[in-house]
Amino acid sequence: MFFYQTLATLLMATAIVQAVPVVKEARGFTKCKLPSRTQCSKVAHGFPAAPGIGDHVGIKRFAWVSEHLQEGDKLARSSAPNYRRGDTDQYLSSAGVKFLQQQGITHVISLNSAAHSKEMKDKLKSGGIAYTPLPVRDFGPPTLEDLKTGWEAFKKNRTGGTLVWCGYGHGRTGTMISALQLYAEHERSNPKYLTYAEFQDNLVEKPVQFDILRVLKKVLIEEDIMMDVIKKMKDKGSKPDSKKAAQ
Repeated sequence: MFFYQTLATLLMATAIVQAVPVVKEARGFTKCKLPSRTQCSKVAHGFPAAPGIGDHVGIKRFAWVSEHLQEGDKLARSSAPNYRRGDTDQYLSSAGVKFLQQQGITHVISLNSAAHSKEMKDKLKSGGIAYTPLPVRDFGPPTLEDLKTGWEAFKKNRTGGTLVWCGYGHGRTGTMISALQLYAEHERSNPKYLTYAEFQDNLVEKPVQFDILRVLKKVLIEEDIMMDVIKKMKDKGSKPDSKKAAQ
């Protein structure tokens, strides 16, 4: 057992190292053809145009995500509360907390660059809402570690509803939403990983954001292949030798 665990660890480390160059290679041709943020709010697949159900409490572009998740998963996305022009605009009112509770939100993942705001942490805590701050600069990409942390937090709070926000609610939020969907597919025996077009539908904005998702997707696919190889090795090793059995 120790041998297979060690082998799996080494193979995964190799997969990550091999996947990282994809970021550099992709930058030469990855183009974001999305319209402006204002236009996106009107045309995005599955997301409501303004005004939305959370607008009255400053939580704009609130929408539930249903595809590429496990049965029973509850995942939503939105802008940061009361976002206007910059990340530090965020402010969650008592009415905003009540809205989140009414929607069944029990956990928030924030990629806002000011995610570690004590005021935000205290406000969510007062409403009994778990919080995972993963600050990322506007238009920037989360790291692989950020995406993994977001996934682990999502799993920990899987019995409730998770809401992802950043600032406006597009690029960084779309990147985390896509990552959570990739991880959820990775749990399946026959995963159907997201395509580039689906990353676009999730409103991923910048080449570097597409790039990190390409890397994550590549790592997960290679892990699938490696684990299948290890499983076959274990199965082969557990089979009795037919000649010895005959003796």
